[in-house]
Amino acid sequence: MTNKTTMTAIATHRKRLQEIFRESRISYQSGGVLTPRDMLRLPEYALSFINTLAITTKPKKHLDPWVTITSPSIIFDFGAFTGFCINKVHSEVVQLWDTDQGLNLTVGDGLDLLDTLDETFDLVTSILPLGYRLQPAEKQSLDKRFLGIHDKATIIMAKSLALLTEDGIGIFLVTDNFFYDGKAEELFAADGFYIDAIFALASGALGGEMGSGTNIATNLIVIRRKSQDKYFFSELTNNEEEMQLILDKYLVDGPQGIDRTLLRGTFRGLAATKLARQIEKLETQYKSFTSYKIDDICEIRGCKTGGKFDETENAIYVPKVGNSPAINVLSNVTIKHQNLLQLKFDPKVVNAVYMQSYFRSALGRLMLQSETRGSVIRNLSKASLLAMPIPIPSMSEQNNIVANMEKIDKLREVINEFENELALNPTGSSSILEQLDNMIDVMGSLTGADKVRALVRDGESSTLEFKQTLSWNVRANKKDIAMQIASLKQIVAFLNSSGGTLLIGVADDGSIPGVDLELGKLHKNSLDHFQTGFKNLLKDRIGEQFYPYFDVVIHNVDGAHVLLINCRPSKTSCWLINPETKQEEFYVRAPAATDKLEGRVLIDYIENHNWDV
Repeated sequence: MTNKTTMTAIATHRKRLQEIFRESRISYQSGGVLTPRDMLRLPEYALSFINTLAITTKPKKHLDPWVTITSPSIIFDFGAFTGFCINKVHSEVVQLWDTDQGLNLTVGDGLDLLDTLDETFDLVTSILPLGYRLQPAEKQSLDKRFLGIHDKATIIMAKSLALLTEDGIGIFLVTDNFFYDGKAEELFAADGFYIDAIFALASGALGGEMGSGTNIATNLIVIRRKSQDKYFFSELTNNEEEMQLILDKYLVDGPQGIDRTLLRGTFRGLAATKLARQIEKLETQYKSFTSYKIDDICEIRGCKTGGKFDETENAIYVPKVGNSPAINVLSNVTIKHQNLLQLKFDPKVVNAVYMQSYFRSALGRLMLQSETRGSVIRNLSKASLLAMPIPIPSMSEQNNIVANMEKIDKLREVINEFENELALNPTGSSSILEQLDNMIDVMGSLTGADKVRALVRDGESSTLEFKQTLSWNVRANKKDIAMQIASLKQIVAFLNSSGGTLLIGVADDGSIPGVDLELGKLHKNSLDHFQTGFKNLLKDRIGEQFYPYFDVVIHNVDGAHVLLINCRPSKTSCWLINPETKQEEFYVRAPAATDKLEGRVLIDYIENHNWDV
């Protein structure tokens, strides 16, 4: 994705920013100064991605309605440029930098200046202000179609899109809040514009000088003049090869591709999307659980500033802000009650101690996180909790879970006491070492099954793949070499990329039938025979020289045997000997897919891939 020209442009810009920061206390002609907050910038991988995506459109005319000293529009050349810069200091700095691009930059507010343009553009890019609300005077001058829109950036986007050519695209940075009420998308659709792709950035991606930055979750969106019922969706990371594969997949398949798509109107942020996928997996793993809305099984109360809750039976306390854990004993609360929500559950349906453990789990924390709102300080509200779906096991199962938790807490206390005594009384410890070994064996087996469940909940990704069987074709009810090849391709692809995990015995829908049917049909129910056959496959089709790069283990998950193959990146190229064609084939891992490389693309990959990781 990146080339020398792109990286040189980014490095030059970074150097300029550092120089400007060192001189930030110098007064400019406009009378202003620059602060670290003025220099919030996208990470290099995101800038590179924008540049690569933008130049695929071969733009001749480019518009940026909100230019700052960190805008991609002043880093890269996207054709004849027109831009507006509301900040006089930023404008002065950009003009000093502009030695050869010939930027047509006007000082002023894009909200007003966009109305003065009577030309069209192939490309619009902008890193618009985050969380700027319209001022009363600005609202009065707006067209009636903008009624009900309070975010300034949304209206600037709408006005900019109106200047796009028929095949032009807009690339913008937006926060998760942009998607919550759907008003922005409705506004764009009314003018014939639609979000085509969403590329989520990690929280905290926007950084600055001297450690300045923000934890606001942001996304790059692509908007076009064509309606689709789906978005293309992917998360961007600093993995160069993965980003190139993401871009290639988007440009080839677009929103109609099978992988990496979301139904229009369903995106609420990266965290919420991951949560939704985990819940889908939970529905297949815990079919006996009943799904409730919190509103149906719980009363939620807040507390006034300076006030305190009364101790209440069968209740838990969840923080509205911050990352404190849910608590079921009010006396254990260490934060102000005004920053808590009290959830009092129906004792016929829910044990509050179980709910405390649920909201402390990885899934429960992610669920709470996905329901928070706010660009700067994210807040959990009563309204957002009421509609939250919760999978609830039977009361007897909850009570069993609570009893086991209490035993684990007691065990933790005993182990802590034993640890404290061990150094002082080593001879007395030998009598219980055997029991400790037995406990480790039991807990280790539980951990393996739990690990498989957790991986399945996460869903398939660039580093995780599911296969229902190794050699048995369930539909045709017979042994099938094509099934073997499909699994071996994944292993080769992981070795040639950044590594990953293959689970054999897990279906695409997240159910876990295991490989037990295959064990009975082909291996006389012998795990040893199955493992020997798999090892021979690896030796014959991939090569025993690659054994050090993967670990193979079988886990028993509720009676179903799952083969887990954990692959590490290889230091040399790995090839699959296809048993059908007898030819060597080279595979790499793309987001939630595996690609076969051939020809020039294959040569470039082998030459440029970092095999020393």
